[in-house]
Amino acid sequence: ITERKQAELKLAESEAQLRTLIEAVPDSIQLKDGEGRWLVANKICLQLFGLERLEWHILSDTEIGIRNPHLADAMAACKKGDEEAWASGKIFRIEEAVTDSLGNDRHFDVIKVPLFDEQHNRKVLIIIARDITEISQATESLRDSKERANNLASLLRLISDNVPDLIWAKDLEKRYIFANKAICEQLLNATGTEEPVGKDDMFFALRERNSHPDDPLWHTFGELCQDSDVVTLNLGKPAQFDEYGNVQGKFLFLDVHKAPFVNDKGEIIGVVGSARDVTEKKLIEEKLKLASLVLENSSEALLVTDENNLIVDINPAFTRLTGYELAEVLGKNPNLMRSGKHSPEFYREMWREIELKGHWQGEIWNRRKNGEIYAEWMTINTIYNEDGSVHRRVALFSDITVKKALEEEIWKQANFDHLTNLPNRRMFRDRLSQDIKKAQRADLKLALMFLDLDNFKEVNDTHGHDKGDALLVETAHRISACVREADTVARLGGDEFTIILPDLNETSCVERIAKGIIESINQPFKLNGDIFYVSASIGITLYPDDATELDGLLKNADQSMYVSKRAGRNCFSYFANPSKKSC
Repeated sequence: ITERKQAELKLAESEAQLRTLIEAVPDSIQLKDGEGRWLVANKICLQLFGLERLEWHILSDTEIGIRNPHLADAMAACKKGDEEAWASGKIFRIEEAVTDSLGNDRHFDVIKVPLFDEQHNRKVLIIIARDITEISQATESLRDSKERANNLASLLRLISDNVPDLIWAKDLEKRYIFANKAICEQLLNATGTEEPVGKDDMFFALRERNSHPDDPLWHTFGELCQDSDVVTLNLGKPAQFDEYGNVQGKFLFLDVHKAPFVNDKGEIIGVVGSARDVTEKKLIEEKLKLASLVLENSSEALLVTDENNLIVDINPAFTRLTGYELAEVLGKNPNLMRSGKHSPEFYREMWREIELKGHWQGEIWNRRKNGEIYAEWMTINTIYNEDGSVHRRVALFSDITVKKALEEEIWKQANFDHLTNLPNRRMFRDRLSQDIKKAQRADLKLALMFLDLDNFKEVNDTHGHDKGDALLVETAHRISACVREADTVARLGGDEFTIILPDLNETSCVERIAKGIIESINQPFKLNGDIFYVSASIGITLYPDDATELDGLLKNADQSMYVSKRAGRNCFSYFANPSKKSC
């Protein structure tokens, strides 16, 4: 039975090495069968859930949660993630937050690998979680039995060859005793996972360099890998290294974790390690660093919120604009800056657009820390997680209060009379055009009045333009006091005024308003101690009775006003019925 004994010893040695290797990997490793029952879990995993002394083997997440109520939520979350992995049918990667057995919140970069048999039935779910809160090294023990050792050895090879991370083990002479598929393909360019065994990093580095002797940057890995092996052995404990260089002409950046490889007797027999390709992540970090520098020096204010709309970051421009420091707003809702000038519907509509389109842009009024209200132009964009959930919302805004005031002043100067603050000829024509369209749609009437002051020229020429201007301002006030809120009073120039009376179901109020204006203007004007008397001549035309177009109504009202002038002034006349006047 010598040959059988030798085979058993070799198998036991293989089992010990594999058990030591899986426990040495600095990640949480867990295997479940197709029904979700726990088959294998390394120490890191058990410590995470506090199951070192509790029964867990062949139990499902639900059963573990029932037996240990404090784990119910965590087990439910694990089960949900497992189902997502099975449903994807491929390597499934997710970042998860877990509260460990000591009550500490820890974050893990989790890889779940679902394996199926030939009939596509669920066979094994491989779960590898790297602690990205505080990196640690761990090893997973294998059960001491021939059949179990064979199964776990196969599973270990299956695990290592299905994950994207590089996994290996070396002896004290820096020669590989184990290498997974990822390191063979991504770093060594080996023909298979068996080729590295017995060879060191320099063997593969020199082979690559010899294939391109004229390109010194073709392959620069080799020495770095061996140097960090020495450092790890000298330290006698797990260590992390950033290793980067060119592999077959392409730049590669690795996040490397190494630890002394210890056998069952406590003897160091080599180095075990894992690495993750973080080239893309590093490039992103560099871009983010550049973006951060730009935002730090930007004149635009930056506000970043989390998925719950709570502030997580600001830039210096935010503090300059609002007066708030980071400590004052961190973890708070941006609505603390609301001005109170917008209705709830404004914010509901804004959030509808953000949630539907992921972005919003517009003008909004907010309040500074000192209570001052200001206008800002804001752009909000949403950053999503891979699963489509909200990760961050980023708001960029600038103070447009001065610009807005200037624009409003320019608009006012272009549309309002500078003396009386009434709409000018331009605004008057625009409002008349809008009121005509509204009357057409609603099948209503509209009245237009032209008013000219009688004897104004004598007051202006005799007593000066200051008194004339004061009289015009007072006239504007008196006319405005005689009309309805929806009516428009405008000054066309000089002593000419117009009144638009829209939304008329009947025209009986027109004459009443006209009489009120004439009576009001007939009252003495007391201007700086002097008393003046003027009157008004008014022409009235109706839409759609007299005309349906803007120019036609203007012409009719002007003609009617001159009819009033010729009739002796101080009266009003209708265009359609010149004999119907009041003087």
